[in-house]
Amino acid sequence: MTVNYYVGWTGMPWKTDLMPEPTAPSNYKDPEKIAAAVAEKRAKQQETAGSVPIYGKLEAVTVLDEAGEVLFGHTSGDTLDGVDDVAAATAFVDFLLDTFIFPTEDADYELRVASEPARLIGLEVKTSLKMAAMEVFSREGRAGIPMRMWYRRTFCVDPFEMLRAGVPDLTLDAALSFVGSTATPAEYQQGAVSQSHATAWAARELATRIGIAQAVATAQTEAASL
Repeated sequence: MTVNYYVGWTGMPWKTDLMPEPTAPSNYKDPEKIAAAVAEKRAKQQETAGSVPIYGKLEAVTVLDEAGEVLFGHTSGDTLDGVDDVAAATAFVDFLLDTFIFPTEDADYELRVASEPARLIGLEVKTSLKMAAMEVFSREGRAGIPMRMWYRRTFCVDPFEMLRAGVPDLTLDAALSFVGSTATPAEYQQGAVSQSHATAWAARELATRIGIAQAVATAQTEAASL
């Protein structure tokens, strides 16, 4: 059986100066309308930058095990192993490298923990891995990050995206309600856990309810599903 890990994360804008300069529609002639259109597009860029690799960076990450217990949790700026002000991306990359054996061959798509195949489940979980790798590349210039951490991550599953396919206006709360779950854990509503923890919980809840958590995964079937 594949060992499942549930990833929750939040992001924030970072290198927004690299984003393309927005332009107004070509048929706009009035300077005020052009300025307003450009300002609106720029505002939307800023809103989405926190969830886009290169333009955004990780703010916080939480990883849960099958039982829902926290295996890893870090928010940018927190202390880690006696080091102050550690970025979430740095902590997350180190956790991933310490915990998992990433595939290194082009034909190998399977993530492993010890001798067991592993799978990362979360909302836009592939994005979180790429954001972490991109930030570490840029900020620290580190080498040795496996390509599969940020490219062709076939061991990642997004249960919300599976439900949302073909239903683009489906919200996370609606998806959880549809499968018979509460919208958010009581601990999050009470402020006892972080948003990244709540997102990891939601991913685990959805995966359990729709059967992903119980499924036996192989590299071949996961690769075929892409």
